[in-house]
Amino acid sequence: MTGNPGVQWTRAAGLVLGLLGLLLQASPVIGQADLPVRPVQSGPPFLVMDQARDQCDRRDGPDTPAVAFRNAKGDIVLFASSYRNVPLAGPSLSRMRKVCGAGFAAAGNPEPDLLDDRTWIDGVYTEDGVNITALGSASYIPHRHGRTCSAGPARTDCWLNGIVGLKSTDGGMSFSYLSPPPNHLVLPPDDRFSDQVRVPRGYVWTTNLVLRDGWLNTLVRVRTHNGVSKTCLMRVSPKSAYSWEYWNGRAFADIRDGGKNRCAPIGGRGNFPARGLSFLPEQKLWLAVYDSRTPKDPPGRGVFYRVSRDLVEWSEPSMMLWVPLAKSRTTKGQSFLMGYPSIIDETSSDRNFGQIGKSFHVLHMEAYTDETGATFRKLMATPFRLAP
Repeated sequence: MTGNPGVQWTRAAGLVLGLLGLLLQASPVIGQADLPVRPVQSGPPFLVMDQARDQCDRRDGPDTPAVAFRNAKGDIVLFASSYRNVPLAGPSLSRMRKVCGAGFAAAGNPEPDLLDDRTWIDGVYTEDGVNITALGSASYIPHRHGRTCSAGPARTDCWLNGIVGLKSTDGGMSFSYLSPPPNHLVLPPDDRFSDQVRVPRGYVWTTNLVLRDGWLNTLVRVRTHNGVSKTCLMRVSPKSAYSWEYWNGRAFADIRDGGKNRCAPIGGRGNFPARGLSFLPEQKLWLAVYDSRTPKDPPGRGVFYRVSRDLVEWSEPSMMLWVPLAKSRTTKGQSFLMGYPSIIDETSSDRNFGQIGKSFHVLHMEAYTDETGATFRKLMATPFRLAP
């Protein structure tokens, strides 16, 4: 983050405290008076990775929320990458290094229905730090391959999405598909690719994976054929990445029985594009984070959180972190974009960092323009604690 981090922390913390009372209104499910704790920023943000300094190649920059696990050696292995999916590894968030030559990249296949074009790792799960199961958000856009979208001229028109299954047997240094394409799709789109459908559709991304009641749970962003976006609660067995169930508003149903996009949206009123999911064991609460725009004067963007007792009913949103942004991406030396938040407690006993204790870090991406006019991305971490 450019400028004086202490000053920026003070500005951000002051705004957060001022807005908490306004944003956290009583919810029909969980109201402000019901919350035993609230997250409070406890220090200035610090740099985890700078694309300009740490990139393995020009396309290697944070382009997803950070997800991590602890490997068999005790180091943190973290993915917050582009479709190159190059990991960072180190003993702590402040001592991470890129492992160039490692990771995973899809084949760039121009065949749309294979969805083997570009893939971003969204969630990881391991029991031993050696054998890793992962979910990846796969996408195909005809513009990348010089093909036209008859339904529209924009670069992202005719966008098709699905979720693929990945595995690693070397502690996350390399991944392969669970099965060859197209059977690598654990959540395939409902319909085949069509250059007559302009709106993005399919399963767009998942949050990290969290273990609950013997199932791996995740919040999945879904776009339907008519362009409606929703967030759905889904779960999968740790024993088979293909045995998915979705919440239909009353109970979990097997997705192989024709459910697919029939999942019920969670989160109640407003948009809820959850990117990170954590469990607070002492409070028996779930906490989800996402980013959203804040008032334009001054310009900025916030990390918002919502809490839940059951992953279905969620509180109203509250802002926990505000990042000041330049008014233009051409402003040199200042960040002009922020996004992809997630939460990691590097002291957690949970090997997959799905649980947080009394202190943790909020991670997010910032895009900035350097003194030469080139744009790069940074991965930032901000310390938080839970206050009564």
